[in-house]
Amino acid sequence: MEIQRHIKEFLALNKTIGLVIVVMVGGAILQLLLYLIFADETNNDVVYHGIMQKFLLPTEFSRILTQPWSLLTFPIFTYPFAIFSFLINAWLFYTFGRIFQQIIGEYETRRLTVLSLIAIGIGSAVAYLLLPMKGAVYGGIGALLASLVVASITLVPNYTINLMLFGPVQLVWVGVVVVILELAQVGFTRLCLPILVGAGFGYAYVQLLRGDSDILDRVWNLFNKRSKEPKPKIKVAYNAQKQQSYKKTESFTPNTQKEISPTEEEQVPQEVIDAILDKISEKGYDKLSRQEKEILYKASRKSDKREV
Repeated sequence: MEIQRHIKEFLALNKTIGLVIVVMVGGAILQLLLYLIFADETNNDVVYHGIMQKFLLPTEFSRILTQPWSLLTFPIFTYPFAIFSFLINAWLFYTFGRIFQQIIGEYETRRLTVLSLIAIGIGSAVAYLLLPMKGAVYGGIGALLASLVVASITLVPNYTINLMLFGPVQLVWVGVVVVILELAQVGFTRLCLPILVGAGFGYAYVQLLRGDSDILDRVWNLFNKRSKEPKPKIKVAYNAQKQQSYKKTESFTPNTQKEISPTEEEQVPQEVIDAILDKISEKGYDKLSRQEKEILYKASRKSDKREV
């Protein structure tokens, strides 16, 4: 089928980010079917709402215990459903996801997405144990989007994107606005707790990548049974002394600017990668030279291939 071929191509190109978008669309279609089948205006759609609440995150810990699967299913459904909100969130998730994926690779994008989902579920359960909100449910991609957005602006705050009405804007300001709008969408009530948990985890994730701790590898290996050892990745750990030395020069030394042959690709020093990430953080991805982009791309591809 033609649509099946397009879906496969979309997933092959966008991988984890594409998979989340496809699941979102599937959830919206399922939600529409449930509404068409069970909605009944004579009793205020009580059957439809009752079914939906089984898949959404309750804001009371006692109810979470009775439907623990909701810790994983709540991002799939937008509730209450609004087509404009759904499309905007899907577009934002794709945009920030592709930026994160482009900068640091598919492996880290997949790991961030999976661990964010788990952290948001557990963190929200604990939050609603301490601060319950009776009779409400939370659903939607907003919390997962907040995690991805905050991780992206923490990693490359000065990355520049072009907005139709505003021109070039630094990613950090776009990210701040997105998170505030997500909070406003739920009225700044206790429904915003999953969003805050997601944002906090996105920030912590990048900080852990920058540090020397292997806690992310240890946690990830609990869910990734294919490998018992941490995978090589693009390390974004650079201390103040390194950063200062890189700032002294506007570009790399001549021996890092030369073409990298297939055999030399494996020998790209970690310091070169760190310097490229520093430059992205300070000036934006668009300011990289063609050679610098190629080095970063090859390094992320190598990391992804080793994971597979």
